[in-house]
Amino acid sequence: MARTFQEVIEAVARLDISLHSIVLTAWQQFDYANADYFEIIASTAGSSYPVGQRYTIEEFPVYDKMPHRGLFVVENTQDDPRIDAVSAANWKKYGTYARIGVALALNNRWMGNLVFQSREPRKYTAREQRLVGGIGDLVSAAIERIRLQAETEMAFQRAETLARVNAALSQAKNEWDILAAVGLYLNQLEPSNMALHYIDTDDSGQPISMDVVAAWEYGQPAPHYPALGMTFDLRNSPATQLYINAPDKALIFEDIPNEKRIEEPIRTMFLEQLGHHALVVLPLYSGGAWQGTIGCAWMQPRRFTENDRRICEALIQTVGAVVASRRSYLAAEKARRENEQRARELETVAKVSAAAATLLSVDELLQTVAALTMTNFNLYHVQFYLLDAPGNSLVLAPNGDASVDLNDEERVVAQAGHLRQSIIINDVNEKCEYETNMPETRSELVVPLVVGDKLIGVLDIHSREVNRFSEMDARVMTTLADQIAVAVQNARLYAQAQELAVLEERNRLARELHDSVSQALYGIALGTRTARTLLDRDPKLVADPLDYVLSLAEAGLTEMRALIFELRPEALRNEGLIAALNKQVASLQARHGIQVDTELPVEPEISIEIKEALYQIAREAMHNTVKHAKATHVMLTLQHTPEQIVLDLRDDGIGFDTGGSFPGHLGLHSMRERATRLRGKYTVESTPGFGTHIAVVIPLR
Repeated sequence: MARTFQEVIEAVARLDISLHSIVLTAWQQFDYANADYFEIIASTAGSSYPVGQRYTIEEFPVYDKMPHRGLFVVENTQDDPRIDAVSAANWKKYGTYARIGVALALNNRWMGNLVFQSREPRKYTAREQRLVGGIGDLVSAAIERIRLQAETEMAFQRAETLARVNAALSQAKNEWDILAAVGLYLNQLEPSNMALHYIDTDDSGQPISMDVVAAWEYGQPAPHYPALGMTFDLRNSPATQLYINAPDKALIFEDIPNEKRIEEPIRTMFLEQLGHHALVVLPLYSGGAWQGTIGCAWMQPRRFTENDRRICEALIQTVGAVVASRRSYLAAEKARRENEQRARELETVAKVSAAAATLLSVDELLQTVAALTMTNFNLYHVQFYLLDAPGNSLVLAPNGDASVDLNDEERVVAQAGHLRQSIIINDVNEKCEYETNMPETRSELVVPLVVGDKLIGVLDIHSREVNRFSEMDARVMTTLADQIAVAVQNARLYAQAQELAVLEERNRLARELHDSVSQALYGIALGTRTARTLLDRDPKLVADPLDYVLSLAEAGLTEMRALIFELRPEALRNEGLIAALNKQVASLQARHGIQVDTELPVEPEISIEIKEALYQIAREAMHNTVKHAKATHVMLTLQHTPEQIVLDLRDDGIGFDTGGSFPGHLGLHSMRERATRLRGKYTVESTPGFGTHIAVVIPLR
């Protein structure tokens, strides 16, 4: 049994086929659908195609026309009408004038080709074509087996490598230690130099400059590295955009002189000024922000394996988080040294943000946040403007007694909203066109409230002090504004959901009333008029229409009771909470195929209000599981003690970020409100990819 690709070739070479050489090729990552090149992974002696050589589709466009399964026979590469001029010329260059190949494929994945080549045009017999075609599936299976075995071994090696790097990173105390940890792998590739850069960004998060903070040369720390401590401008840099657009990918240049992605004068700088012929850049993007890069350079072109790429990209995540922590530590230390009061203000922002997250009324939210901000930051005045429905004006909230045209270029509030940027005016007396209704204002900071790319409004902050606000203040208030914007958006969505729920319930009751009770009332009116007419003509005949009216009245009353009953689930009164939960579970399993395990006690002796709340919470949670979680298994438990009753629901679904906006968040708000009304505690724990856990604890004493 072949253990290597070369052994596969040697086994195939025993076939009785007149040939010059056999070549085994593989598409990048053994998958043509996602490949940029194919590589020679094995060949017989005398082949013009060296093992390890890579070729792009541009060099052999004919592969785009080849079948992804079965044979492809070319008896003369120079006059076959199926062969394009570029492919024919390259085959001639490598001495290939005839070839018979079979595509290697498994499960609709084209992995590569097994090719028999000749130095002269020739015809292939039917027997030769049968032989080549017959071994295609066998070779495909062997290639996949060897690939999987090699991938397993490399995965194990990668895990060991990353474990060593991660262990070293966990002990890193400075930038030099971080590079030393990364060098445990990268130094095996023997780069001429390696450097750690920190990136600074503008207010929009776009990189504007890069500082060289640590460097190694030829596997050793380089404290005298020429660029150490220098700052480079990243604005309008084409090279920067290559990794900015793909922060989770290693940027690899194997041969800079022939690299099409690099334009002048960057290429000249790499080659002539720095002497770099190969380069790897590891983008470090963590915590929603750019942290830096690690760059490794070689003085000669260098080939990188797929395993090299995978380890580099695995390093990106770990190193990015470590660098983010390191930079956060440095920033915290700098902030502490410069101004301890600033730290207290940042803590206040967190408290204000937490308060904002709990309020679902827009007016109450803005009034509370304005009061907290003004008091804790010692400000003159804080107010909010919200964008109106047409999107043309910013309206003072919550009263709406003033507004500003969004396109008014002379109003600072409008400028901040229109530009989506914070604006600082540190001396209003120096701004001739400045307008305000705050007579004691001496400086002003206006911060836009934005969710995604949508403007919600602006936060307008006034101080009695000149030069009160700095860029740090703007960043702090931007953090606060982001939280407020999301809270306003959530409050609006919640209000809309509440209105929609009321409307839907009204519509449903209206339909029920129309279909049942209104018809009964119509019949009662008709029967009454008939009885009234018969009373004058023949009183003896009044009994029948009166009986008809009575029956309709009783039927209408029954229908009305049924509608009232629907306002509370009937199962709770007639069968109890446990039976109602079991019905929901049975419905979930029967209708959606989700396995549900339960641990439910005997019917608890609790009030109908608590039963209704627990039932509705469980019902909403299971609804979210079906609609959003994509779960296959759910665990529902109910525990009852004299002190409390606990409802617990877990699923193995896709999970979500509890700090963000996500489908089903309105349902979570509804569940939280039901628990809160009963003095209960509601918690939800979820992580993308690891399911969701909802727990509700209702006190009984």
